[in-house]
Amino acid sequence: MRKRLFVIWCLIGLITVSPASIVLAQPPEGGGPPHEHFRHHKRKPPIEEIIIQELNLTPEQQKQIESHKEKHMEAFKSLMKAIHEKREAVRNELHKTQLDMDEVRKLHAELKSLVTQKEDFMLEGVLNIRKILTPEQFVLFREKLDQFKDKDKEKFKPRFQDDMPMEAPPQEAP
Repeated sequence: MRKRLFVIWCLIGLITVSPASIVLAQPPEGGGPPHEHFRHHKRKPPIEEIIIQELNLTPEQQKQIESHKEKHMEAFKSLMKAIHEKREAVRNELHKTQLDMDEVRKLHAELKSLVTQKEDFMLEGVLNIRKILTPEQFVLFREKLDQFKDKDKEKFKPRFQDDMPMEAPPQEAP
């Protein structure tokens, strides 16, 4: 009797759940893949494309910037990978049970050297872009980059920042 009752309840559950899964698996009205309606907006073009369009670059300038970008990004990626690996090596050395201070200092010095190389590399990139652009284009380029950076800062700014107290709450007396 219990077995028969169990089977009946399983069948009732299966019959109730099956149509719901079929309905949810259907594409939204108007076609397209399921869940496409959850996309709020289409992907924006990269910042570089927007800036390049607004700078009115000559074809020669576009070629130079594209060449610079390819060389610069490849080298920058490898430098960032080296920095990441060196940070991981420092972290691993610090987590060892037997701490070797000389090794930690050596790895940290290498990490500082890589970070300095990154800063120098970024400066060289800006100087190379400055050589390609006219003075007016470079001013516009900097303005546009600053606008994008400001938008990013606003995007990641905590929404509750205005509600946060500037001072620590008073401590209760013991």
